[in-house]
Parts: sequence; C-alpha cells; structure tokens
Amino acid sequence: MLFSTINYIFIFLPLIFLFFLISKKFSNLSVIYLLFSSLFFYAFWDFKLLFLLLFSIIFNFYISRLMIGNSNLKNLLLYFGIGVNVFILIIFKYSNFIIENFNLLFDYNIGLIYLTFPLALSFYTIQQVAYLFDCYDEEIKDVKFTNYALFISFFPQLISGPIVLYRNVSEQIANLSKAEIDYKNVFLGILIFTIGLSKKVLIADSFEPSVQEGFASATTINYDFIESWLISILFTFQIYFDFSGYTDMAIGSALILNIILPINFLSPYKSTSIISFWQKWHITLSNFINQYCFNKIIYKYKLIGPINSKIIIIIIMTIAGFWHGPTWGYIIFGLIHGLAISVNYFWKETNIILNKFLGWFLTFLVICFAFVFFKSSSLEVALNISKGMLGFNGIDLPIIFKTILPNFLSNSLSFAELDLRSFNIKILIIFVISLIIVFCFKNTQSLYQNYKYKIWHIWLYSFLFFISILRLRGVEFIYFAF
Repeated sequence: MLFSTINYIFIFLPLIFLFFLISKKFSNLSVIYLLFSSLFFYAFWDFKLLFLLLFSIIFNFYISRLMIGNSNLKNLLLYFGIGVNVFILIIFKYSNFIIENFNLLFDYNIGLIYLTFPLALSFYTIQQVAYLFDCYDEEIKDVKFTNYALFISFFPQLISGPIVLYRNVSEQIANLSKAEIDYKNVFLGILIFTIGLSKKVLIADSFEPSVQEGFASATTINYDFIESWLISILFTFQIYFDFSGYTDMAIGSALILNIILPINFLSPYKSTSIISFWQKWHITLSNFINQYCFNKIIYKYKLIGPINSKIIIIIIMTIAGFWHGPTWGYIIFGLIHGLAISVNYFWKETNIILNKFLGWFLTFLVICFAFVFFKSSSLEVALNISKGMLGFNGIDLPIIFKTILPNFLSNSLSFAELDLRSFNIKILIIFVISLIIVFCFKNTQSLYQNYKYKIWHIWLYSFLFFISILRLRGVEFIYFAF
C-alpha cells in the first residue's frame, strides 16, 4: 500500500488512528494493535512474503535472547545471527547477480533463480543486524517479543526507513499503552505528512516521465555535455523529493500515532563536502555505516591510520552502494562516494580549504555524476550518459537557446506554443520551484522543531493537500526497489 494513494490517506491511516485511540482505553492493547496493523500493511503487498518477515523477527529475537547473559556463546551467536540475515538477503536479492557474473567469468550456463524480492528486506535486515550488535554490546537487556516485533514491523518506517535503532523507540513503545495522546503531535504529523505528499506527487512524480525518457533513450542517443547534465540533475532532484517526501510521510504517519522517528534529511544539497552530504542525506543509513561498520572494523582490528581508514571507507561505501541493489551501477555509485569521502579527508589532513561555493559546486557535481550510475538500468546507459557529462560527445546549446528563446523574443512564438516545441515549460517551472525549496527553505524537521501555529498555515497545507490528491498517479517510491 503506497503512502500516496487514496486507500492509505483516506482509509488505512484514519482507521488505524481511530482504533488506536480505542485501543488506548484498554490496558496493554496499543502495542499489539499496532503490531497486527503493521503486519496487515505488509501482507497487503504480498501475503506469502509476510512469513519471511515473521521468520526474520522470531529468529533474530530468540538469537538476541540467547546472546544476552551468555558470554561463552556470545561471539558465535552474533556471527551466526548476522550470517543468517546476510544469507537470506543474498538468496532473495543477489543470487541472480552472482550467477550471471559467475557464468560470464567462467563461461558457465547456470540457470537463474526467479524469486520475488521481499519488500523492505534490505531495511529490516539492517535494523535487526544493528539490534544483534546492541545485544552483543549489552546495551539491550530485556525486551518483550511484542515490543521487538513492533519495532521491526512498524508500518510507517518498515518499507524504506528511516532506519530505526531500538534505542530510538524503546521507551516510546514501552509507554505506548500508558501515555496520553499528544494532539500537538497529531497536528504536526498531519502537516509533515502533507509536506511529504506534496514533495512526492507535485515535484518528484512530475520529473518522473522526463527522467525515465532521458535514461531510456541513452542507449540510442549520444547525449552531449549539456543534455547529459540536465538529465542527471533532473534525477538528482527527483530522487531527493521522492525519498525525502517518503521520509516526511513516514515520520508524519508515526507522529500521528505519537511515535517520533529519527530525522533522515537535513538539506543535503547545501553540503560543501561529500562528508557533509552523508551527514545530511539518508542520515539513519549513514549512522548505521559509521557506528556498526566503520567503527567496529577500525577498533576491532586496530586499523586506525590515515591510509587504512581511507581504504576501509572506500570498501564500506562500495558495499553500501551494493546494498541498494544487485547491479554494477550501484557498486560504482558507492565506490565514487567512497573515493570522494577519502579525498575530503585527505584535504582535511593536508589543510586544503576550499572556498564555500567551490566546495558546494564540486560536491554537487560528484552527487549528480554518481546518481547516473544509481539510476541507470545498465552499465551501458550509465557509461553513455557519463561520457556526455565528461564532454566526450561534444557541447551543443539546448533548444531553448537555439530556437525557442529567439523566436519568443522576436514575437514569432507565443507563450502558449512553448510546450509544443520540444521544450516542456511545466518541467522548467517545477525545476525552478524545486531549486528554491532545496536551497532557500529550511528542511522539514527544522521547520517544526519550534513550530508556532498560524492560521494561514492551515490554508496553505489544505491547498497543497487538495492539489496533491488531484495529482495522485500511484507512482512507486524509488527506494521501494531496495
């Protein structure tokens, strides 16, 4: 069930909230009610795959219980638990990628395994691995099964995050049945959800046809320098408004149910370095990488040092890219970011200080370039577009400068005809609006940290909500693929 659908907005979420209020009248029912609601939400996609989610929850819960207080077997249980989680992820997500590359490398013809990829598998695997690490470190002592199951399956964050650690929500879940409903949270949740819905439907979904056409045509068209960069930049803004829109809707939905999820975006495109970018983009994934991958490896194997740390950064970011999907494009996406982060650290160590605008400009170029490999359906597409971005296909003026603008200025072309001349004025307007939102406005979380109610906000958000509902097209979120 998509967040940006009539079923979710007008049926599922209101009913969940209504029965949540009723459940609070009965002791200890709120957690169980939200747990079954979340399992129903997941089963709505594919009932059969619900059993994999349930197995994963039960397996990891009991492995963690065995680990707590059992110092003799703790190491073995941790490795076994992580191994089973990774094995499930590999079987469902990476088996065909491994087979295809094995066949190519050794000239074999092993048949592919056609398994349905379980929705949210990458996300709930990460959360459970983090939970096992926390139990290993004795940061978690005693947890009820229903609380743990809700922590993993809670429907707002289940599909595409934010990636939640148990410490983020443990007290909230434990007190869920006792705490009174905070209607300010409900109000803010509705506003944040509306912002996310507007980002998704009015901006990200408007870019989607142009981006799809641009990348699909890259196999037959050699885009020049300007065309390649325009395609990349359009996707860079599409994915930002798509993913941050999803996150806003997830955080808003949870807030309506009085659960506060962690922040996932803090104006990442304003970053002046790739290090800063990953501190502001998909923050919960960055925190997981830093806390449970980088730090664990550095301190466990005593690899502290300028060269070792950079090599580890590159390897971990490459794996993080691969986590997104079973293609070489995702691997290269992660590798580019790993190399860029290492360069940033090298500059810090050698006291190279860039002008803020130059730092932002270089950072944004790297982001756009890497996203080409993230989006492309094949390496051929990614390489064709990246060649254009590097100037190998020449430079040509866009049609707006060669034909439309001169004709418009000479009054031989009316404003009404602009959309008929290979130039979509609507996309240009939406792009300019997106630029203003990204670079001139505060991010959603900053807006509501000290929110003060104003009546005109109601009119504004009501208008945005109404327009968004009229524009609903049921386009899936980009991160649903992961």
